Amino acid sequence: MSNGSPTAYLLWAILSSIYLVFLLLHLWCYDRFSCLRWNAGRQPGAFKRVMTYSYLATVPLLVVFSVAITALKFREGFVIEPNGTIIPRPFSTWSSPSRRWVLPLDFILSVAWSLE
Repeated sequence: MSNGSPTAYLLWAILSSIYLVFLLLHLWCYDRFSCLRWNAGRQPGAFKRVMTYSYLATVPLLVVFSVAITALKFREGFVIEPNGTIIPRPFSTWSSPSRRWVLPLDFILSVAWSLE
């Protein structure tokens, strides 16, 4: 687990949520989700349709990952180093309930990236 800033993960959560809303609105305004039917259009099973399916699976997974990891990062907080520098709490010092969430969230991120 990286020692990334909680605010960077917050930005990721906000942007991925906005992108999910944009994707759903775009599919609705384009043709009211009829592009998702497998036999819609001239070529059933076309590459564009498969890519749409993969985006519809990827983006919600990225939203789940980013929102959950943001909540964990902010819950764990920050620490002050001996030299006075403030950093996000290192993963090795996280509480046990928070640490249990990291592996499932990493799997969610892996699946999302594999679909992208």
